[in-house]
Amino acid sequence: MGGLLGVGCAKSFTVKRYEVNIHILSDGDLEIAEELTVAFEGGPFEKGFREIDKRYTEAIIIEGVWEKIREGGWKRLNHTVDNSDKYVRVDWFYEQAQDEERVFKVVYKTPLITLISM
Repeated sequence: MGGLLGVGCAKSFTVKRYEVNIHILSDGDLEIAEELTVAFEGGPFEKGFREIDKRYTEAIIIEGVWEKIREGGWKRLNHTVDNSDKYVRVDWFYEQAQDEERVFKVVYKTPLITLISM
């Protein structure tokens, strides 16, 4: 038997801003930082995820996930990583969000030589 959803139970989110910064490290690897501004409507929400395509690289190493805090710094979040043949999925966990905006940053590395040789 299914439950009924009331009007107040609806929830959704929108990625309002997506910014990527790519740095070439001294060892030739790329460090990629993806910053996502997410607007939550309704809620609560407690988990985010990102699937990173492995089509153009043989390795993706998740460095971490952070949430921007009001004081202007970043708080490191707990996360899990699932590495399949086609993508790397990172799930992160944060304090409940409801009817607000939050900013998250996912940082990972990949070998530059793999991208060039394809």
